[in-house]
Amino acid sequence: MDSWQSCSVCAGAGGNGPTAGHGLNQHVGSPSLSGNAAEFWLGGSTPYSDALWWRPLAGGGDLNNSAHHFVYDLQIYLDNPGAAEAIEFDIDQYVSGRSLIFGSQCDYRGDGQWDIYDNAAHKWVSTGIGCPTPGANSWTHLVLEVERTNDNYLHYISLTINGDKHYLDWYYPSTSTSFSGIDVNFQLDGNYKQENFSTWVDNMKLSVW
Repeated sequence: MDSWQSCSVCAGAGGNGPTAGHGLNQHVGSPSLSGNAAEFWLGGSTPYSDALWWRPLAGGGDLNNSAHHFVYDLQIYLDNPGAAEAIEFDIDQYVSGRSLIFGSQCDYRGDGQWDIYDNAAHKWVSTGIGCPTPGANSWTHLVLEVERTNDNYLHYISLTINGDKHYLDWYYPSTSTSFSGIDVNFQLDGNYKQENFSTWVDNMKLSVW
């Protein structure tokens, strides 16, 4: 899909990080599984700089109001996995005055675990589920399954890496917002060297019901 938006400053701690070069090249034939992959790249010179891309998928209509279950499924390919600090992929839902940021990251150079985001505390929480460094020049399959409960809590159901599924069944409160809609996010986090690197993404799909 077109119409992706991006920023680097908003991807940093507290939404106020350093500026970093970044970009998106779509409809890439190789490396690709489908023949139509996307290349996300991150650069810059300031260590630990990040870049966030997001794609609005729904506004304040019936789809958003009725949406409770989400499955975010994608495959990633890195030629230099050590250049990234972490790979993050999120689902944001803003509905009925509540903000639900279903954050998930493979923090393989940090704590070496899957982390999920606690909205109310504004912090990442380690799940205890290992997330090893993705293999170089190979595809890694990631799946996040979550739910918005009827009382607008975030329910993290499961995380899956290369078919190895881990159930969480964790709940966190939402926060207030004036926004409305559903976004899908993808983020790259730079390491202590802030090496330039690319991550190719293919077969990205968000299922909503």
